[in-house]
Amino acid sequence: SACARVPSVKSAVSRSAACSADSRADGPLLRQVDRHDRIGGRLGGQSIDRIIKRLAVTAGLDQTLSAHSLRAGAATSAADTGATRAAIAEQGRWNPTSNALDRYTRQTDQWKNHPLAGVAI
Repeated sequence: SACARVPSVKSAVSRSAACSADSRADGPLLRQVDRHDRIGGRLGGQSIDRIIKRLAVTAGLDQTLSAHSLRAGAATSAADTGATRAAIAEQGRWNPTSNALDRYTRQTDQWKNHPLAGVAI
């Protein structure tokens, strides 16, 4: 089925539509697929990391890109667009009271919430 194999990251929307039509809209997005195109459980972190690294090299991107980069980047982007800490924690499966979340929500615009941003100097 089209749900089993998606050749590129750009095909994620196509995969989502195929999975919905194939009654597989629930559950993990990234799943194991065996050589007989049978869909299994969720991919492990190391498998996702290898796939991300391989795609990065193929695309000519920085070789230090990893699955962790995507997790941290998603948290940073969500915070930058105004998502609440609770929503980011839930999506990223962090404990909402954890200080670790603060390390993932790096400020991309130093003046966005700066206390002197509106002060005329």
